[in-house]
Amino acid sequence: MTPKIKQLKLEDIATKFIEDMESIAPNIPYYLITYCGDLSLTIEMVRQLEKKGVEIPCIFLIDAFWKPEDWGFHLHWYNLGQFGISYLVEKIKNNLFVRREKLIIFVNLMLGKLSFSDEKNSSRYMKDINLLKALMFARNKYSPQPSQVKVVLFLSQEYRLLNTSKLNEFLTAGIEVEEIPGYHHTLFQEPYIQKLTQKLQDYLDNNPH
Repeated sequence: MTPKIKQLKLEDIATKFIEDMESIAPNIPYYLITYCGDLSLTIEMVRQLEKKGVEIPCIFLIDAFWKPEDWGFHLHWYNLGQFGISYLVEKIKNNLFVRREKLIIFVNLMLGKLSFSDEKNSSRYMKDINLLKALMFARNKYSPQPSQVKVVLFLSQEYRLLNTSKLNEFLTAGIEVEEIPGYHHTLFQEPYIQKLTQKLQDYLDNNPH
């Protein structure tokens, strides 16, 4: 990685996101929505927007937790009882998919290192991989600040045992939880995506700004 990428901070990424957002839709209240591991970036965007006096009526979290408790085998056993054998099948399918994607990235990473002798001539793919690594590193170092922003957590059935205690430590206004049928990795697939979008639309309709 280049020195500039190595020094990347989550605060800088959030600032850039906000600049882009404000250039498209300036001077309006913002609803923010985030999925899973992108929580820290969204929380930093909230901090910066609140500091500027920008109104944020609500943020929506989709299966997003802060340092969730590891339930281990108990969570799998519970879900097996809830979903039956389909849970086991889905977990195996998703695990194979993730392993395949990691293998593809690893192979391309190795090919990139063999194909290019210096950073100047490295491929766009290699730069994206390095940027992703830097983002993950910055995310792991981030410490969220307290906020009074209103929060709605859309929670997949698979994660229903997980609690929001760690989130409540810095999202101090409380968290409204809405359960979505399905698994963590299927939330953006049919028919679960329809349930998710409907709950989101219902909230916006019932809480006009």
